[in-house]
Amino acid sequence: MSFMASLLLAGCLGFGGGGQDVITIQMPFAYGYSSLCTQGVNGSYSHGYSSTRYDLDLDTPNDRDDYIYAPIGGTAYVHDSDRDDGFGVHINIDLGDGTYIILAHLDDTLIGDGEEVAQGQLIAIEGTTGASSGDHLHIGRHSGDATSNGWDGVSLEGLVIEAYSSSDGGLDSYLTSEFVCDLSGGHYYQSRMETPVWHPNGTLVMTPNSPDVYVLNEGYKYLIEDEGVFWSYNWDFSQLVYVDETELACYADGASLSDETQITAVYNEGVVWLLVGAQDGEDYLRYRVSSSYWQAILKSWGITASTYDDLSTSTELFDYYYESSQSATLREGTLVTEASSSDVYVIMQGAAYPILDWDTYLGLGFWNREVIALDDGAVHGIQGSVGDCNTGFGCITYEDLLYCGGESWDGSTYPDDTQDTSEYGDEGDTGEPLDEPEDDPDDPELGDTGFDDDPDDQQDTGDEQDEQDDPDDDPVDDLPDDLGEGLSWIRVDGGYIGLRVAEVFDSSVDGEDVAATGVGVDSGWGYNGSNLADYESETDMAWYELSTGWYRMTMRTSSEWAIYNHYCASTSSTSDLCHENADGSYALCFEVSSGEVQTLSSADCATLE
Repeated sequence: MSFMASLLLAGCLGFGGGGQDVITIQMPFAYGYSSLCTQGVNGSYSHGYSSTRYDLDLDTPNDRDDYIYAPIGGTAYVHDSDRDDGFGVHINIDLGDGTYIILAHLDDTLIGDGEEVAQGQLIAIEGTTGASSGDHLHIGRHSGDATSNGWDGVSLEGLVIEAYSSSDGGLDSYLTSEFVCDLSGGHYYQSRMETPVWHPNGTLVMTPNSPDVYVLNEGYKYLIEDEGVFWSYNWDFSQLVYVDETELACYADGASLSDETQITAVYNEGVVWLLVGAQDGEDYLRYRVSSSYWQAILKSWGITASTYDDLSTSTELFDYYYESSQSATLREGTLVTEASSSDVYVIMQGAAYPILDWDTYLGLGFWNREVIALDDGAVHGIQGSVGDCNTGFGCITYEDLLYCGGESWDGSTYPDDTQDTSEYGDEGDTGEPLDEPEDDPDDPELGDTGFDDDPDDQQDTGDEQDEQDDPDDDPVDDLPDDLGEGLSWIRVDGGYIGLRVAEVFDSSVDGEDVAATGVGVDSGWGYNGSNLADYESETDMAWYELSTGWYRMTMRTSSEWAIYNHYCASTSSTSDLCHENADGSYALCFEVSSGEVQTLSSADCATLE
């Protein structure tokens, strides 16, 4: 019987005697995973009971532990009290209609009892617990109480599983009764479910099969070498998210975090200071903290204080920490919300990115993460840059999670006025993994500060606290109105390079104020120059066609904001083109050869400076 005919029959007769609707789920494996269906509906081995009749057994290897992902969203109830009988360790995902999906004979679970899950979320490790003679996954739809043992439920017809049949050579959706199952003559089925392979900057991740913990930043993963280092950053293990090895491979390896740091706060003469970095460093910094938001900002950095009395008043550490001209903002990876809003924001690259919906939030594995509640308007007041899912600008969607390293994001994803607040370095392509970054994250110029601020360029403003606390007085706002942070995006397509200025850029859309200059370019060339191949007015992206040769380019404007700064590395899709100048600014260095843009080494780039 064809699937469509089965659906028509289902609509006429109902399934399981209860007239249940047909439910479609995915195979509970990662995309491309192939499994033999060893026992199907009414299987003579063990599927003759009311709790197993319409269920399936999908084979998994006996020599390794593979991952199980949620085949559908819902509230998951973990049953792990009896590993030896019946279904053994199993999860029931409540569908909210009196039925649930059972995933049984698991070796271990990676979620808590009563936790909500999204389709594609990593939730368990397969095994052979309970009445099982070898590793496999038992799956089916039951009626009953999902909080009770799955053996108490009643197996139902009407479950459809989307899969690719490698035996039939087709992609289809099959009722469990249509699966061809047998140890010797069963069919192999491949999962078509996409699973998350990206998490935002500042997320702490680990795989279930390794004790290693990493922190993510700009397409890189930084190994945290031991618990002493972990605790010194004021992190908490409740912030950890499980990811699989596929996602972990999406991030290039940054230098390990091997040295303990210090993150603390001091209250002195009416000013709250955030001190970040080991006190024996030469360029670790202290930041003024807004009196309006000081508790929330410090909490994001792992410091809890009810009143100023909870803070140290000692100024001894001030001798070790240069005063930054920037005010403290929320820490990378922090989750925040506002009193009158249900929106949850992730702090990343100095901006606040809203998470589109609940499924995306769950897909990120953030169920147990703390969300800091702020007063209305505080997110913009602290960060200055806030995305908006209503316009699709700066919004994290579930689709973003499905691209290795977040490579689906383009320039329109980034809110205005973003700044890199990395504690570990500002290297990293958000697309495919790159080589290890040239800058050591433990180098004081990059590591531990949280703001990529060069103290050699800092000056004590001497301003009173109320002036520093005013978000309108943030030094970033002193940049020219026509350019703001400068170049906000770099793209490469074959021999073409695409450059775009920040979205606050108002007066230069005609190309009069902006130009790229440098070695390899005969003369200054703007949007209207001879190298211009295309200009996208809606995105302010200019595409240039370049002849064969070596190029080193910086940005200039008529308003004389000439420093092409760290945004080169923090917001570009090709940050491997970015190289640091002697003055701390950045330039693009690349070679055009055989119609392709390729990176230049640091040594070759230096010869062009």
